[in-house]
Amino acid sequence: MTSDGVLLATHDECLKDSTNAALYDDMWRSRQKDVFIPGSGHLFLNDYPVPEFTYEECRMVKRRQRYDYRQNTMDGYFMIPSLQEVVDHMYFLNTNYTRDRIAATTVPGLYIEIKEPDWYTSNY
Repeated sequence: MTSDGVLLATHDECLKDSTNAALYDDMWRSRQKDVFIPGSGHLFLNDYPVPEFTYEECRMVKRRQRYDYRQNTMDGYFMIPSLQEVVDHMYFLNTNYTRDRIAATTVPGLYIEIKEPDWYTSNY
């Protein structure tokens, strides 16, 4: 969740691994933090935790492939969507396109994984 209460559809708790947030280092440096996620044991060093940013700020960054061994031809093309945008898109697809070839009777849906907010505190 962003600082202004918008739920994002993203896997990461921080911005650097999967976006081009490093382009904003000069502007956002004061909000860099080391973040430890207790459940996964993952440690983000000098990263930008999503709860430190507004939805509009998160929309400034563009998605990128986090792993060098994967194809990255789409880096920089996509923003982080809000959960509401994903739900709206699924509704649009479900009401405007028929599935006539594969799994025609299956209704598309979403499986939403909610991240526990307990990991985040602004006092590290």
